[in-house]
Amino acid sequence: MNGFPDSWKHIMDQMAIGKPSSFTQKLTLSATVYFIWQERNFRLFQKRRRSVDEVVKDIKEMVLLRIAWKNK
Repeated sequence: MNGFPDSWKHIMDQMAIGKPSSFTQKLTLSATVYFIWQERNFRLFQKRRRSVDEVVKDIKEMVLLRIAWKNK
């Protein structure tokens, strides 16, 4: 998708540039932190693992759904 991070490295690079300023950047950072925490818990407590691509896909879906909801 144009303009939207499509890889784990791209998400981390975007966040490393500086303090997030736009709604989308803040939302992406929040979703990223949440899904990393969730993945940690899956691995520790449920012995369940998702690939990096699956986690990135979940982050993208969360952000896009939240943006769509906000723009209603």
